[in-house]
Amino acid sequence: MFIVLSGSTCVGKSTIGRLLADQYTNAGMDMVFLNETSIHSVALPLMFREPEKHAFVVQCEFVIRRTALLLWALRHHAHVVIERNINDERLFEEYWLSKGMISDIQHNAYQLLWQECRKVQPKPDYTIFVRSGAEKATSRLFERERMAGEASEVPESFVRQYVSELTDWYDDYVVRDLIKPNMIVNTDEETADEVTQRILQTIPL
Repeated sequence: MFIVLSGSTCVGKSTIGRLLADQYTNAGMDMVFLNETSIHSVALPLMFREPEKHAFVVQCEFVIRRTALLLWALRHHAHVVIERNINDERLFEEYWLSKGMISDIQHNAYQLLWQECRKVQPKPDYTIFVRSGAEKATSRLFERERMAGEASEVPESFVRQYVSELTDWYDDYVVRDLIKPNMIVNTDEETADEVTQRILQTIPL
């Protein structure tokens, strides 16, 4: 079984993914959860500081890393839950393209890479779109950094704009069927535990 948790930043995907994996594992299933940080590039902070220089390289690295990690997990485990997938990757690349931080030539090259990576990735059995309002997601992001004792990599004003725009992009992708969820959950309305239980009712142990 291959489950994708799609959605914007700080909407609760990681928490839900860990809870799901724990539930399946406790039921005796060979399940692994692939967190988004598993594919993060060391160049990610550079992308946010100077996206015009680094966005293309980082997005290419992300789609390659995600593909390789997913294929490894599917070879070694019977069941996989992953935070985001190949369609999310396209969203982020197109976002930076719309900002003029990725050129048309770079975009054409990325599309070739994306298509090849998509060919080797299986279609998810279930895609769950995890949604939250931009303000709540931003608050979670700042709280996470505070709890970790981390200084923000980018100015607060940029973060607020980025999360707000990303939320809109995800909503638009769902409306246009570029992300096709089997279920939509809202972590502004339900806790991660409640969402997890609802998912388990749809995808039983």
